[in-house]
Amino acid sequence: MELKDLRRYEERELRIVEEIKAKTKRTLGIADFYKGLVLKPPYTSHIDPWWVLLPFYRTLIVGIAPLNKEDFERKYQIHPRALVRLQSQGKVQLILRNRPTAYAGLDYLDEILQLQPPTYIRSIAYAEQLCECTFDSLVDEGREIMGKDLPLLDLQQLQRIFGPLREPAELSANFYAELKTLPGTRELANQIYLRHRGNRSGAVFTTLLYGALLAGPVFGSLGGCHAIPMKWTQLSPYLREKRPETLRTFPIDLGRELIDIIGLRLPENFEEALSIDSEKAKNALFELEETVKKKQHGQIMDRTLALREAINELREGVESIRRRSSRISKVIRYASLILGPVLPVIAYLQERPVLWKTIFSGSSGALLFKFSQKLGDIVSKLGMPSYVVSVYDIKESLHKKT
Repeated sequence: MELKDLRRYEERELRIVEEIKAKTKRTLGIADFYKGLVLKPPYTSHIDPWWVLLPFYRTLIVGIAPLNKEDFERKYQIHPRALVRLQSQGKVQLILRNRPTAYAGLDYLDEILQLQPPTYIRSIAYAEQLCECTFDSLVDEGREIMGKDLPLLDLQQLQRIFGPLREPAELSANFYAELKTLPGTRELANQIYLRHRGNRSGAVFTTLLYGALLAGPVFGSLGGCHAIPMKWTQLSPYLREKRPETLRTFPIDLGRELIDIIGLRLPENFEEALSIDSEKAKNALFELEETVKKKQHGQIMDRTLALREAINELREGVESIRRRSSRISKVIRYASLILGPVLPVIAYLQERPVLWKTIFSGSSGALLFKFSQKLGDIVSKLGMPSYVVSVYDIKESLHKKT
């Protein structure tokens, strides 16, 4: 899009914000400012790679950053047109992570920009509603302690934890402003400002961490659920070694346990993510969460222990289905060896010669094998909790694609 069109787009966003604020006297929530987005709960913002959460949420908010074409392809691994198509199908909701004029010269994004999705201007309006200063002034305050460039070793450490970062100091300054506007994190931002002046690397790391964990659920996920990448499990040992004063072991979550103990592989591309039965995946997580809560409210008071017990039961259930399915399918195939000579006679007597030809054709073995597997799966699932069955199905569907 041309710069003049992006400016008009920006002006439109500012008008929408003023109209939203004028329509109500109450304090608005972040989602109120994103009028037009279809946020069907549970919803969340994307993590990298963006598609891994597609099966588990009804709405996935995909924030488009103002990256050059090469960086965009590396980060999203999808053509902008495909993202537009996924939005039209209700799979994702697109927003811009910056002001429209920040996308000047990025013509490859025109198919997204022409839709004029909601932009970060709305988040700024929400933030300024909560404080008595401009958002830009808070970003400038953050820049005072973040500086511009970081030592290479510190930058590499940040990237090992947070993934590829462009201008981490600028991102941290923005997170600082978000923390400063939210009532619950304002004092934390003040402490970052006081304690880390003169320590740029410490300021950037601390602000990225707390900004992502505490401001992210509001400004990134628009008040919905907030997912955290698995790579952040590296944070605990890093904090123990480098910053013992901020040591807090992060809680073990369902996703990590499902992957570590059950061996549930994440989808490797967005086509694979779309192939997973989304309702089954969401229901499995909801039911498993309820199981954990029940255990925690019973004899087990510690959530981590309750989760591990529930996951172990789930693992045993999944393995039990697999063993039973294998046994049943073998029985069906062995039985077919006995029934094989009898079936053609029955088919002939019933005047169905097609069945006779099928049984003795070269494809009959493959057909029988698939049938025995299918029937074995069906029978072996009987009596099992539905979330166990769902996790088994998801795991099997991903296994078949490898």
